[in-house]
Amino acid sequence: MNLTEGRATGIPKMIRAMRLNGSPLPEFDFDEDHSFFMVRLPAHPKATQHSESRPESRPESRPESRPESRPESRPLDKRIGLLLLERTRSKSEISEGLGHTSISGELNKQVRSLLARGLITYTIPEKPRSRLQKYQLTEEGRAWLQAEAQDSPSTRER
Repeated sequence: MNLTEGRATGIPKMIRAMRLNGSPLPEFDFDEDHSFFMVRLPAHPKATQHSESRPESRPESRPESRPESRPESRPLDKRIGLLLLERTRSKSEISEGLGHTSISGELNKQVRSLLARGLITYTIPEKPRSRLQKYQLTEEGRAWLQAEAQDSPSTRER
């Protein structure tokens, strides 16, 4: 009947549109066996400005206002670093944390670069290809993120 656009095209289109209009990216939650997922589409900051003056409509928490949930303003390597600052993660957990639906070639490239630069390391170094492999920040990685935060435009005097 050709009444639909195609399978698995809607979410990538929404993500592109949200990036273009400056909205916070969607957040994905999965059940334990990843057979179901839920997508949270945070409101654009301009859409919430009118409701913020009314306390009864103010949300309990506003994670979309945190800088780490507005990744379009940061390079991918820094976003990966910020995710690993919270805890060790596998590549698929990093991908989910970035709001991606799968592990992209660019994510693989950035992880290899961060490893080569000594900013992250394997949690199982003797088995780099293990299915249980996760990544963690090194001390150099923590220092790098701290230096980047100090050099960011928001922390410099204008």
